[in-house]
Amino acid sequence: MTRVHLPLSIILSSLIVGLSGCGGPQIPANPPSLCFMEAPMLDDGSGERAPRANEWVTLILGQNAAMDRTAPAQDCTEQPIRWPSGEECGREDGTPTSSTLQDASVIVRQVDPNTRLVWIQTHRYAGDSNEALGPIALVEKSSAIGEVRPAGWVVRSVGMLRGYTGDVTLRLRGTPQEGLLIAEGTACSEDDDSRCARSARILPMVGYRFMPTPVYTSDNECVGAAQIYTTRYQEATLPSGWSRLFHLTSSFQYAGGGLTVIESITATDTSEAHPEVPPRRFRLVDAQRSISLEDGRLIAEGTPVWPRMLSHDGSTAVDTDDQSADADSASE
Repeated sequence: MTRVHLPLSIILSSLIVGLSGCGGPQIPANPPSLCFMEAPMLDDGSGERAPRANEWVTLILGQNAAMDRTAPAQDCTEQPIRWPSGEECGREDGTPTSSTLQDASVIVRQVDPNTRLVWIQTHRYAGDSNEALGPIALVEKSSAIGEVRPAGWVVRSVGMLRGYTGDVTLRLRGTPQEGLLIAEGTACSEDDDSRCARSARILPMVGYRFMPTPVYTSDNECVGAAQIYTTRYQEATLPSGWSRLFHLTSSFQYAGGGLTVIESITATDTSEAHPEVPPRRFRLVDAQRSISLEDGRLIAEGTPVWPRMLSHDGSTAVDTDDQSADADSASE
């Protein structure tokens, strides 16, 4: 099976050209094939078949990569497999370790009949975070070009994705010039699978790469990592001995080149010392914010309510003499 990898110098030159145009990153009508593999054939040679996990691995990670072996340190474009840590804004903790490649390491989602998003989870984070890191590639089926190149699969864009590994969805929104990759996944604790977290990682498509980038305001103030939690829990012990459970649910939709995020957070108080007292809702907060892609940067209007609510209400004392179930409702 034939595989071709474009030299890094050509890729970087193309990326610079893509970033230098007016109005943000531009992608030509016929983007280059960053990496290529010949279409796999049925055993009897009667036609093409879908690539298998091991074939996606060698296409996206290079010819030295193989199943049941430790993942290599770079992808097929010679870019290192690592999560950026240079910017203080949105910096995320954790050091991933290279893992053995298995069929379960390869996540393939269809964009259209001829296009796939393929995420290869080459590294894992310690603990029960259920987080993985690895190359994410936009792969397109290509027709034969005379005698120059046979029919096959080509990598059109590639980058690094860090995300939760459960029930993964991969989607593209927007256009090649102003596109967003939205990667959702779920993480559940080994001790309590009733309080799973689910989040969406947002990666802009800049040139021929998916670029991890933090979110800023229009005034260049840091908002944080480009990660939207759609479900999240956190419990705090109050000075009174009561427990306060924060539960976030959110939804988002893509329109007009950006995302609108609608959040709802409920804080509920309980006491093991008073099991006869039913859970009491301490506060309900609803909020809306937006994230747009502007010249390769993610710009937010409004900030997440979650960290501010934890900071403000995570240690507020409960009036245990008040047995009422009044709900303090707020909107931002």
